[in-house]
Amino acid sequence: MRNKNWLRYGFASLILAAGGAGAILVGCTSDDSTDTPVVNADADTTADTGPTTGDDASADSSVGDSGPQEPGKIILVHGGTDLGPNNGTGFARVCFALGATAEGALVAGLSPQPNVASPGAPWAGIPIGTGGPFGSTGISLDSLVVVPYLMNADALAALGTSNPATKTMTCTDLLKNAVYFPKADAGAPVVSDAAAPVDAAVDPDAAMPVVLVEGIHFWRMAPIPAGTVKNNGTYVLAVSGCPADSTKGAACGADFAAVATAGKPGPGNLKITPYALDRTSTVAADEMGAQFIHVSPQTQGAVGPVYPGFVTPIADAAAEAATSEYVPFAGEAGVSYPQATVTALVKAKVNLSSTAIAAGPPGTGLGAIAMPLPVVTQFSSPTPDAGNDFALGKSFVFVAVGDPSINPQDAGNQLGVLKSIHFLGFPVNPNVPKLQ
Repeated sequence: MRNKNWLRYGFASLILAAGGAGAILVGCTSDDSTDTPVVNADADTTADTGPTTGDDASADSSVGDSGPQEPGKIILVHGGTDLGPNNGTGFARVCFALGATAEGALVAGLSPQPNVASPGAPWAGIPIGTGGPFGSTGISLDSLVVVPYLMNADALAALGTSNPATKTMTCTDLLKNAVYFPKADAGAPVVSDAAAPVDAAVDPDAAMPVVLVEGIHFWRMAPIPAGTVKNNGTYVLAVSGCPADSTKGAACGADFAAVATAGKPGPGNLKITPYALDRTSTVAADEMGAQFIHVSPQTQGAVGPVYPGFVTPIADAAAEAATSEYVPFAGEAGVSYPQATVTALVKAKVNLSSTAIAAGPPGTGLGAIAMPLPVVTQFSSPTPDAGNDFALGKSFVFVAVGDPSINPQDAGNQLGVLKSIHFLGFPVNPNVPKLQ
């Protein structure tokens, strides 16, 4: 197919460095059951193992039980619609607990990640519509349950927990005194609403311990089962949905109304979904491999399936010289939210300066949206020198996030642009950042 209009949609130049996820996964296991998070006050927060490399890593050629075993790599994508009335920016930070069981998981004694504000950002956090690879201490997650805690970066900043110089506010410090609301699982105690302090009553200069309240300062996500994040693999952990007290309604996803609690704190349909990427398929030196993940609940009921693909301009001798060719990532059924698994890897010849990622061919719901690869880089790579930029001979995963009803030209600021529909792109075998 050819259509000269596919590349007319564009974004203004984005200067905001989108706060790479740069988080750290460490911890110990415990077989002791507990009603509150088990904290690991002795976790090492100073070790610096340097970056775990991507295509040059020795483990990349071996994904079986024999040979080098490299800990699984994680890419976090913040595709949440909203983080509720106690979070104005949408910024999130992350803590993790690890263990043999969810109930016995230990919270690492590390700062919520990222722990350093990006240039131009008011405080440390991952903005909605961005993401990036997480760092690693070299601990294998293959046999561990991972319990993510999505932290309200705005609230943490108000409590004084964003000082990278002291790093005194670790996940251990913050969660050991946390107040939990009733949950369906046995991992949290039942606490009445009256027992929860209101956010306005928290003194930013109060001495430790700081008491965080679930649904205001953080949300405990569903545990990721042991065996999900395997050695020698790469996994996208995609945040989507909204907490129960969000006012965004249907934009949070079709299932939001069923789990909302009339303005009371709760996770709502906020979730983190893991996607395993293809690190075994080889790609020719003049091609790019591509997979696709749909993390935009705002398209439910309004747009229909997305038909992602590469769009590469083709120079014609005719008067209309800017025609284009479409290479789809998915089958005829397209891709709808929520997506259970990443699409199968496709291979295509692309031009790194002019090829774009399109949401579908003309006539489909998002057919007018296309982002050239250099623009995708602006949204996806706050540290372009990390070796994760687009290149031939490698494979990448593209993730659709954001709201198609937001016009980026009218968004008003960079954070507004990030909340509009767009694509992120990451290598399936990324170089992960050094520990921070």
